[in-house]
Amino acid sequence: AARAGGMSAQDAAGLERLREFAVNDYHFYCETMDLTRPFPSAEDVLGYDPEWCWNHWLTSAFEDAGMRLWCPVLLQGLFCSKTIRFGAAAADAISVALISRKSIANPGTRYNARGLNAVGGVGNEIESELITWWGDEESGCGKFSTLLCRRGTVPVNWKHELHSSVTAPRIVVSDAPYEGVDDYYEGVHERYGGRPMVIVNLLRCDTESGETTLSETFQQSLREARQRLEARKGKVQELTMCNFDWHRLKKELGMDTSIKGLWERLRPHLEQSGLTEGMWGPGGLEVERRQATVLRYNCADSLDRTNLCIFMVTQQVLLEQCRRLGKGVVEQAAVMHVPSLDDRQKVEWVYLHSLDLPDVRSVLHKRVLEWLAEAFVRNGDVMSHLYTNTPALLTNVMRDYTQLPLQQSDLVLTTQRRFENVLKDTERQCQYSLFLGRHLSTLLPSQAAPAHDLLSHPGGFL
Repeated sequence: AARAGGMSAQDAAGLERLREFAVNDYHFYCETMDLTRPFPSAEDVLGYDPEWCWNHWLTSAFEDAGMRLWCPVLLQGLFCSKTIRFGAAAADAISVALISRKSIANPGTRYNARGLNAVGGVGNEIESELITWWGDEESGCGKFSTLLCRRGTVPVNWKHELHSSVTAPRIVVSDAPYEGVDDYYEGVHERYGGRPMVIVNLLRCDTESGETTLSETFQQSLREARQRLEARKGKVQELTMCNFDWHRLKKELGMDTSIKGLWERLRPHLEQSGLTEGMWGPGGLEVERRQATVLRYNCADSLDRTNLCIFMVTQQVLLEQCRRLGKGVVEQAAVMHVPSLDDRQKVEWVYLHSLDLPDVRSVLHKRVLEWLAEAFVRNGDVMSHLYTNTPALLTNVMRDYTQLPLQQSDLVLTTQRRFENVLKDTERQCQYSLFLGRHLSTLLPSQAAPAHDLLSHPGGFL
């Protein structure tokens, strides 16, 4: 029944849900640069990729009125940056930034948005970039480098069955697990210009967790995706899987040895990938070399394990970026097995060959490493809050690099997370749908339109 003033009870409930959607601290925007694509994007700020724009529906009235420029493109995730100075001279500094943007292709909460959906969107899909740059104020010239990676839930059809708030959920793989895998990898192929993708699979291989079947399905899905893409589209997508059972190896070998093992496992892929590098000056910005391979990390939820492992790999990435820029690397005579400075200038990723974790903490400037750890603590918490409504687990390892206080125990957070998922996931899923203008016929009937309730082909997701 309509209320006074013409608003129905459904509309009133929908508007209240929309008001409660968390925007502050979980979204960012830029009015002068396209951030929906990897840096540096050649597109105009309004030529954005709709898969990464979270206010497309909310700004539709402005677009219809020819005023879309009045509304910046809103991205969900994290943007943080800092200029770190090592001395009094202006040139004795380096700037760093971490961008993590979340896809709208399969939006929502932990038990409602995982794996593939009907349009080939993957739950909790995130694209991250680490950018470093150095500039000379007098000449207006400078250099930059970036490395991009992806993370997300396992891109096959699967779900968690949650029977109570006190027992662990059970992983259930669909009877048609590979339906849509080619759509997902086709989108990846187009976004990165056909560049190879390396899948870093962090799932467990044991009988207790239930992740073994999911991992085996995931491995088979790459073969299915390659075959379907070639048969249907004539496209050849190079997909390689790198298995690394983080939990088992850390338990058996300890943290430092496991990290060294992860670096060794990924070393050839990082060397093949390289960095995107370039320079700028009075004439503009020029890209001299582009990253050749994209790494995609995942555990089951693309949360805690994934965030921690990417942080550990990114230490080596940031060390290599600093080495190439000639900033932020501390010369330590105590690290005797590191090659001489002249040799290091000739060999890319040399630290990846020669250093253990304690060595990296000595060679990379403390303030640079502290910023990186703080950024990944924030990154983990933001993505975890968006997906589970709780802080991230496994952050105390990163907090050890910083002055941040230790987080409460992972056991407490796991219990809290399970209750949040049981009690609030359905309501929070409705908020996601409202914010994106989906399912309006039931959630906000006065604003419903046929196009808003239909998911389009991959690449549109509107």
